[in-house]
Amino acid sequence: MKITRAALAALCLLAAPACADPISGYVKADGTPLIVSSLYTVTHTRRGLYKITFTTPFETLASCVFTYAGNGSIGNIGRISEKANSCTVKFPSDFDFSFIAVPMSN
Repeated sequence: MKITRAALAALCLLAAPACADPISGYVKADGTPLIVSSLYTVTHTRRGLYKITFTTPFETLASCVFTYAGNGSIGNIGRISEKANSCTVKFPSDFDFSFIAVPMSN
């Protein structure tokens, strides 16, 4: 039975499109990724505004979660905009944060 499960899991991994893989990272307050990735770039155009642009767009909209990477509370996040090729977030100020982006499901 274990061989059947392993074969099914392998088949699912091979059949899943590459764009279904999550993309994640840690971004410093100045907009630079802690570890540079070929999967995304970060643009920091003004105070608290960050745009994550994916090298390969998702087939559907991206679903992005941003997490403040500091002590205490940051207050309300102003807005998150999700597209197939990018996610934009507006914080009240410049902060270190982490994010994860996955394809939007129905």
